[in-house]
Amino acid sequence: MVMRLLCLAVTGMALPVPLAAQAISSPPPELPPRRSAAPEWQIGDDWSLKLRGRINHDVAAISAPGGLPAGTVPQGIAVQTRRLRLGIEGDGPAGLTYKGELELSGNRVRAVDVALTFRASKTAPIEFTIGHIEPLNGHEQIASSRYTSTIERGAYNEAFANIRRSGAYLTIIPPAADLRISAGLFADTVNEGGGVRPLTLATRTVWAPRVRGVQLHLGMNAAWRRYRDGGTAYALGARPFAGIIDTRLLGTGRLAAVSDLTLGAEFIAIAGPFHLIAEGQRLRLDTVGSGAPAGLAPGARRPGFDPGFGGMIVEIGWALTGESRGYRDGLWARTRPRRPLGRGGIGGLAVNLRYDLLDLNDAAGTARIAGGRQQGHIVALVWQPTDHLRFTFQYARGRIDGGPLARPDRPGFGFDVMALRTAWDF
Repeated sequence: MVMRLLCLAVTGMALPVPLAAQAISSPPPELPPRRSAAPEWQIGDDWSLKLRGRINHDVAAISAPGGLPAGTVPQGIAVQTRRLRLGIEGDGPAGLTYKGELELSGNRVRAVDVALTFRASKTAPIEFTIGHIEPLNGHEQIASSRYTSTIERGAYNEAFANIRRSGAYLTIIPPAADLRISAGLFADTVNEGGGVRPLTLATRTVWAPRVRGVQLHLGMNAAWRRYRDGGTAYALGARPFAGIIDTRLLGTGRLAAVSDLTLGAEFIAIAGPFHLIAEGQRLRLDTVGSGAPAGLAPGARRPGFDPGFGGMIVEIGWALTGESRGYRDGLWARTRPRRPLGRGGIGGLAVNLRYDLLDLNDAAGTARIAGGRQQGHIVALVWQPTDHLRFTFQYARGRIDGGPLARPDRPGFGFDVMALRTAWDF
């Protein structure tokens, strides 16, 4: 069924012929001139500086599945400023660009993107980036939260600890090939002291041709992390489709791990106001063997085999007001409303339907890890009155099978999550 939808979205056959032709072939109306949402300065002949930032304010609530122990699921409405960021960005001499952001969330200040990028010209075949950055973990994780389809990214990104880390990567961009090949080396995040101190080798390749008016995106990513302490207690789990709901209804518990290997695949098709996404990752955990010293990862379980876990998303979206989703350099870019609020229209309106799967179960012989299997059916309505303001209304129907909360008389349970995000960036 998914492959059929994919083919229909790419070819336009799922639409009546006149509508498909209009969606893909007709040029969009002329947009109003782009206006900067933040002050900019020119410093001498070579340097520029611009303020940047964003605010994501979330409201969410989750139903209490019947039969769960009291206090397992927080009740009431959760309200939190999910992201409050302030930073700078700009250009320097000889193709140098920079950006730096700090975030205030959870009553602490932490570094987010702090990066220097060098590309001699817009057509140069090599680009180099260094700093505190996303380590090539796949489109869903790397794409900015300013442009996401739903309030949270796919659950596997949280479970697999896909986060920013200090490091550097090189990107090869062959001329006129619609291809980007990246590889890099990364250490730990600067926001955590001590602990795991992993060393990560990562790579990502994206081919993004435009075929008969359809923007395609085919990608692969891989990352190998080695824990330099020789072993760590590694727990996989995820929150239920809203990051401000501070509970995890599935999880593996603490596992004694030496390293892990993650492999991922990415697909996107953008045809006029429609888009289709399919993306997933598989993680294999190299655990501490029974013959390893007892002092490695104290208190963590040694399962006796190397388990594998997986996750994926499949999404289809439709811009009801006719915008084509922004895309550039292998990632989402800003989508501009055709008729912004206050300029003769209501802004951009889009609906996204998503299936989200996270499977934390695996077994080998009599050994078993029962972290649980979470499925989510999500509908998100995104209203973008202007270029830099977005409201996302989201409903998710989730189900957990197995996991730490399962019992013989209740092997699984369902739950509902309602959430609203107000997002402004500059």
